[in-house]
Amino acid sequence: MNIQLATQRQGILILSSEDNYLGALKNWEYRAKTGGAAKDIDTFRTFLAKQVLSWNQGDKERLHKIIESLNHKLGKLSSEIVKKDGLGDIFIIKTTGLDEWKSAYTRDKAIVLPVN
Repeated sequence: MNIQLATQRQGILILSSEDNYLGALKNWEYRAKTGGAAKDIDTFRTFLAKQVLSWNQGDKERLHKIIESLNHKLGKLSSEIVKKDGLGDIFIIKTTGLDEWKSAYTRDKAIVLPVN
C-alpha cells in the first residue's frame, strides 16, 4: 500500500468512474449536490470530473512530508493489509469542494480533499 497525490487525470478517472457510490445515488441527490444542474448520472459524473484540481507545488511539498511519514508508519502493516484486502495505492485527490459541500470524503481507494 502506498499513499500518493493523484494527478488531475487520475482524480478525474477515480471520481467519474462507476462504483458503489455512484450506483447508489438517487436522482434528488445529484440534483441537490449540483444545485439542480445535473439531471442524470452522466451529467453528475461530468460535474465531478470538472471539480478535480491539480496540486500546486506548495501543496505537494507540504503533503509529501506527511505522506512520507504515513507510508513509513503504515509500511509494516501494508503487506498484511494488501494480502488480506487486496489494497494497492491510495490516492489523495484535490477538488474545488463543490462536489461534496466543501467536505473531505473517501471514494474507493481515494481520499478527496477540498481546496479549503
